[in-house]
Amino acid sequence: MTDEEIQGFSKRVTQANQSELTVITCEIIINYIADAVQALETGEENNYVVYNKKAREFLRELMASINYDNEIAYNLIKIYAYMHRILVEAEYSRDKEKLNVASKLMSTLLGSFREVAKKDDSPAVMENTQQVYAGLTYGKGYLNETMLDPGLSGRGFQA
Repeated sequence: MTDEEIQGFSKRVTQANQSELTVITCEIIINYIADAVQALETGEENNYVVYNKKAREFLRELMASINYDNEIAYNLIKIYAYMHRILVEAEYSRDKEKLNVASKLMSTLLGSFREVAKKDDSPAVMENTQQVYAGLTYGKGYLNETMLDPGLSGRGFQA
């Protein structure tokens, strides 16, 4: 994953509610699986293992965040456990097809999670974070972002 992608995910996390965090986590898993596939194709064994492990780490985060008050949670944990097993098997077998299966499965779940996130109007999980406004200033071929930190308005020396 590139530094720009990581920065983009970081910005989104600061503004996200719980449903959006699930969407972001799924997107991160898909990106790391894609990175693992690319590393496998180029013969970068060390990077392959790192990306596969990172995908599994984020998958475990999803597993840990399940709310078992709903009946669907029990089906979801089974899907996550299956994906985790596929990723572990893919790490040791170096089977690109297993990675593709895991990516397709996560992409299917991502579509569902995006629909849920559209209907979730709960507030952001993180409070007092910088607000990012894109498009306030722009020039030919680039877009500037402006961040406003609500915590800075009363900080510093006041005469």
